[in-house]
Amino acid sequence: MRIQHNMTAAAASRNLSILFNRQGALAEKLSSGYCINRAADNAAGLKISEKMRGQIRGLNQASRNAQDGISFLQTADGALNEVHSILNRVRELTVQASNDTNVDADREAIQQEVDQLLKEVNRISGQTEFNTRKIFDGSLSGTTTSPYLKMDDTNLGFLEVTHDFAATQTAAGTKQVPEGYAVLANILDQEIVPQAVNTILSTFSSAFHYLKDSSTGIGLTIINDGSKNALASVSVGTSSRLDSATGEKEYLYLTYNLTVNAFYLQFKADGTLEDSVRSQLEGTIAHEMIHGFMDELLTKGMVGDDSTRYPLWFMEGMAQSAVGGYANYNDWVNGGLRINETKSVDQISNIVMSSSNKLSANSGNASYGTGYLACMYLGQLASGKGLSSSAITATNISAGLDTILKKLGEGNSLDSVINEVSEGKYTSTAQFEQKFGDTDSATFVKDLTVKVGSTGNGSVLTGDFTSVDLVPDGAAHSTVFDLNPDASKVKNTYPEGVYVGSGGGKTTAGKKPTEDYGTSGPEEVDPPYIGDKNMDISTLTAGKGDGYTFDGTTLRITDGGEYTITGTRTGIQIEVDSSKDVALKMKDFTISAASASGITIGGSSKVTIDVSGKNTITSGSGAAIKVGPSATLTITGDGQLTANAKSGSGAAAIGGNAGQGTGTITINGTAGKELVVYANGDNGEAAIGAGKNGSGGSVNKTNGILFDQPDRNGTVYGRVTVSGKVDTKGGSLTVDGGAVLMVSSSGSIVNGSGSANIINKGEIGNRGSIGSKVTSSGGSLKNYVTTIKMQKPKEVAVGAKLLSRQGAAATIFYNGSNKEELSGNWTVKDSAGNIVDALNTVAEEGQKYQYTVSYTLSQSQIDKGITFADDSVFQNSISAQSMLALYGDEEAEGSSYSSIALKDKSVSADGRTLTVTYEMDPVSGSSSGSGDITAEGFMLQVGANKGQGLSITIDKMDTAELGLDGLSVMSHKDASDSIEKVDDAVSKVSSIRSKIGAYQNRLEYTIENLDNTAENLQSAESRIRDLDIASAMVEYAKNSIIMQAAQAVLAQANQSRGGILKLLQ
Repeated sequence: MRIQHNMTAAAASRNLSILFNRQGALAEKLSSGYCINRAADNAAGLKISEKMRGQIRGLNQASRNAQDGISFLQTADGALNEVHSILNRVRELTVQASNDTNVDADREAIQQEVDQLLKEVNRISGQTEFNTRKIFDGSLSGTTTSPYLKMDDTNLGFLEVTHDFAATQTAAGTKQVPEGYAVLANILDQEIVPQAVNTILSTFSSAFHYLKDSSTGIGLTIINDGSKNALASVSVGTSSRLDSATGEKEYLYLTYNLTVNAFYLQFKADGTLEDSVRSQLEGTIAHEMIHGFMDELLTKGMVGDDSTRYPLWFMEGMAQSAVGGYANYNDWVNGGLRINETKSVDQISNIVMSSSNKLSANSGNASYGTGYLACMYLGQLASGKGLSSSAITATNISAGLDTILKKLGEGNSLDSVINEVSEGKYTSTAQFEQKFGDTDSATFVKDLTVKVGSTGNGSVLTGDFTSVDLVPDGAAHSTVFDLNPDASKVKNTYPEGVYVGSGGGKTTAGKKPTEDYGTSGPEEVDPPYIGDKNMDISTLTAGKGDGYTFDGTTLRITDGGEYTITGTRTGIQIEVDSSKDVALKMKDFTISAASASGITIGGSSKVTIDVSGKNTITSGSGAAIKVGPSATLTITGDGQLTANAKSGSGAAAIGGNAGQGTGTITINGTAGKELVVYANGDNGEAAIGAGKNGSGGSVNKTNGILFDQPDRNGTVYGRVTVSGKVDTKGGSLTVDGGAVLMVSSSGSIVNGSGSANIINKGEIGNRGSIGSKVTSSGGSLKNYVTTIKMQKPKEVAVGAKLLSRQGAAATIFYNGSNKEELSGNWTVKDSAGNIVDALNTVAEEGQKYQYTVSYTLSQSQIDKGITFADDSVFQNSISAQSMLALYGDEEAEGSSYSSIALKDKSVSADGRTLTVTYEMDPVSGSSSGSGDITAEGFMLQVGANKGQGLSITIDKMDTAELGLDGLSVMSHKDASDSIEKVDDAVSKVSSIRSKIGAYQNRLEYTIENLDNTAENLQSAESRIRDLDIASAMVEYAKNSIIMQAAQAVLAQANQSRGGILKLLQ
């Protein structure tokens, strides 16, 4: 027997330890459910299992991707369903318009609906999105669109203005125009704010006209905040110090800001404003700019201490006079005070004198409602016209308010001005606040409410209480409150010697503005001064201006010089005194005379009319523009002028009345610009020249387009560029021999009724759209390619073939949406300039390859006048190379085309061949395929691995792609032709929807296959990774029994040494 080593016990202990480890591993597996919990459990199985897990998760995500793809396609299908509905309605309208029971007015109404429906098609095409991805903008069509031959037709004009004094303007705050509101900022800067400023200057000319040539800047902030209840506001900041000599506050500078809250605005697809909210914004801006003018003129009363500051009702009430207290979006009288035409004088008195509505209450109703009525009442008192109902007019009240503002600006206190204009009835502001609502004032409010009526605004800006269009539309310019969209505030520092804190306070007097603040014009004139030579006819009030008078009906030009006239007005005419040399600049100007010619040029006067935009002059008797026998008229510019003689008068449109001759008339636009004159004479009389049975005079035509009525035949003289829309109304248009007619990319020539024909004796270059048949009579026609859709080379990995096919198809567009198909072949050169067999050559690292394709127009395409570019036409203003420009070729950073760049593009001298070259640098890494033409479109990843994608292409769906641009129903022929065009468009939309439906069906099967694959792969992975619980429990139980036996054996082995002790006893 051995003592040192108990081998039996050692063997039992070792086996027991092994059993413990095995039992621990089994316990871990049983508790987790997996047979592989660590790499040591099954190294190979773990690798296989993890690979399968990656595949399974990828397949599940691919299934979700496919489901997202179905949602995407359902969005597209839903949008196209609406397009289908729209097109069916358009077709219905074209069929209706084809019927000649419709007169022109009927077809015009149908055309308006068609135009709006097609605009909605464009909106759907441009704005339909899924997860912010545009669907129908052409980006998913699978081709890269590169418009060529774009030409900039914009002619920049520069206006130099000299100011007698200019404030130094400093941007005092960072730009606060959020992304997406650039169009709104531009509308405010170029249109609404300057138009409001000019209207205020015209309405309150006595008070503010001294500011007209000064410069004051104002910054812009645009917010979108529904928690703020103001659409717009003007704020002023000041810096001041106490004058040590007088103890009075001295202002150093003024800081202005205009804030507009976009939360309350609605926008069109192009970022412009909906018409209803634009009117609301215009009125609100007019209100706020009154505050700005008062801040500038009446600084002491507007921003001074409490002791000098005007009461809130006066500040807001004066501003309310601009927008009107009855405006449907600003209705403080009807909606706030509940004053309407049915209220009696006593009821009105009780309302405005109640504790919540009285002037001193400082409530919203008191400030904006009662304050507006109080200021209008003070204006009527100040007008000196009395309080009779017939005397209560917008013109009288605006003149009275103008007087009040002027007196305050001269330094008189509000107390003294109220006492003066009321002739002592109200001796102070406090007394007026207490008594407003007395019999006189309540009766005035009653009469005013009746005058405004149920639909008017009650504004004084237009001279008509019932007008709701307060601010003219269109571009304008003003140096006063010049808006700076690039700064939230503008700090205005005034020259030394200019007194900034002008005007009287509430109870204390102040100082006048500095005498040389600006070009002030006459201090006192009778009739009242109404403005300089820049006139907006729509807001012009009776009085005397610089070189003219206006009595409400006749604008008489009494001095020579240059006059600028804009606006629209009926019932007025213009007369030029004898022996005057006058230049009339017209922009978007429309007048309709009541009982005279629209414009009369008398004696030996010489008048030049320079037109821009669209202008219309309609006679009430005789010629639209009457030119005396000794007078001279020259029409020039780059706009449209329509002259309508009085029907039945026997007069020419421009020239003499019936039985009268005319002087010298010249049509001479600027070469290369657009001047179009529609001269609509009476009953077939001369469009331009002497009237019926008249004689004498001469007509000269140099540069421009002249149309005569009723035949509506026109002739192009000299060199003319059409950048707008010219309507031949079914008549013919002749391009005179030697004349050049250019239709720019934004221009079009349409035949609004009947069939039209262009007789070409000169040269025509067309970058826009000509909707008439062009018949050559010795002339030449060039239809310039405006857009080319081509497919560029795809990037190539090192080791991949440079090309898989040689062909390179392209589509060119010309004359609007007309298109032709072209074909070409890629030629590939290596870095050394050697041509390589691209179909059988693989890309090598370190090489740069040039892909070149040329497109040559066929003879039939040449016969249609199609050309890429040409020096011969318009060579004085633009060359072929400057016409050629590529847009849209550079791909986004990180795209699959990052290794491809446009190298060169050129047009042959004859304009027949376009050559484009791309340069490609092969990319390293695994092959992405050979250099196929890119047509991937929209990729859905519907597999777990690289390259398992599904390509979806969706074409652009705007009216240009559908062939519906310029769709006309203004004649039987046009409407009949349009039916076929709409049918083609419906067919195209149907094809796209059919393709989208096929994609959806395919994706349904894709999802089923992905789910099936993922399920089976999961089953296989489970067999590797999951634990067989039954087998593991059998093993666990077996090990437990053996462990118990091993423990017993170990105990027995340990007791065996006890026998040795007995032997030693």
